[in-house]
Amino acid sequence: MAKLDPVYRGALISESLDFQVSPGDITDLRNLLNVLPTDRFKPKRHCLLNPKLRMAHLVGGADVDLVLDNLILDAKTTKDPKCWRDYFNQMIGYYLLYLLGGFSVPGRQPRIDSLGIYFARQGQLQVWSIRDIADTEAFERSAAWFKRRAQSGFLAGRDVPVLGLDHQAE
Repeated sequence: MAKLDPVYRGALISESLDFQVSPGDITDLRNLLNVLPTDRFKPKRHCLLNPKLRMAHLVGGADVDLVLDNLILDAKTTKDPKCWRDYFNQMIGYYLLYLLGGFSVPGRQPRIDSLGIYFARQGQLQVWSIRDIADTEAFERSAAWFKRRAQSGFLAGRDVPVLGLDHQAE
């Protein structure tokens, strides 16, 4: 599936691209499906696969893996199910970009109130409520700060340490 990503994103098709599927790949996919908690992935209203964020140009492009109703979800297939700070920062970045412009999808925008990371190899889902992270005003200030920083070129090509809910604490 990873081999198809550049084809989808940039319509880049190389003759050297190998689409051979090994039996190990099939086994791996079956194992991922076997641990999938299907009851946690049934949308009631919204299911957006790989939606682009309208303000993604601020960071050189960004799209989330999945939006289920009010949840922005990122899937990690790593063997290590630890929720690293970088993963959490990534989710906060997605949410700030969402606040700045929503998703590039027709129709009604979902109202996001949760962020989640799904560790696909372990079948584990970690979800955070937005209101447990910070209040609306703090997120609005952070989104404005994030936009200013991105437009100034500060974020270009850099890892952003903390996307600044508190701007003083790390």
